[in-house]
Amino acid sequence: MRSFLGWVSLAAIFGAFAFVVAPVAARPLVVDAVRAASPFGSAPLAIEVSLDPLGLLRGTVDRVHVTGADLHAGSMTIGALDVTANDVAIGDHTFQAVEGSLGSVVITRDDGSTVHVDRIQLSGPSTAVDVTADITHDAAIALVRGALADAGLPVGEIELIDGGVRLQVLGQRTDVAIGVVDGSLTIAGALAGGQIVLFGPSAGDPWRLKSVAISTTGLQVQATADLVQGLNQPR
Repeated sequence: MRSFLGWVSLAAIFGAFAFVVAPVAARPLVVDAVRAASPFGSAPLAIEVSLDPLGLLRGTVDRVHVTGADLHAGSMTIGALDVTANDVAIGDHTFQAVEGSLGSVVITRDDGSTVHVDRIQLSGPSTAVDVTADITHDAAIALVRGALADAGLPVGEIELIDGGVRLQVLGQRTDVAIGVVDGSLTIAGALAGGQIVLFGPSAGDPWRLKSVAISTTGLQVQATADLVQGLNQPR
């Protein structure tokens, strides 16, 4: 009986030890896995991991907090990154929720032109992240002017107004609406006989625009993104 109780006590001690040590031993492995899955290549990232033994048994990590600066991923450059993912699956990188922001973002389009975004806010689950992007007044004006020039419509003065832009074309002022059509931000079809795309996803991109709010101070664009698909794209 004493021998049996001794083995039970020893097993309990080892179990408690493993319960405490497992997260400590697993933490650097999780950090390495996050770095390996990063779309930013070898760029330095600060990674903080919170986990517990029960979560590890379920195959999840409680919390992963990632920060970085001057990062590059595909056609995007990010000045500052601060993102936290919760309940992250170890196997497929999905997560229950993300929150955070990207600052000073520059997106290079297929034609070589760029879109400058002051700030991007993220929230939601990995396969349907809500994205809110703030584009400043000057960046919005440059975006509109570049799109019109590409369409063969050089214009004079451009003003942001509620819901669109006020343009001066051939000495005439006209107000034109801007909205989201088929996942892209477009100028209404009153110009050049059709819609003019300001920016939008390329074929296969894991994001789509949903709506836009326009005021005299800039644009605020709402989008949805599948970050799992984005992470699994070739880099």
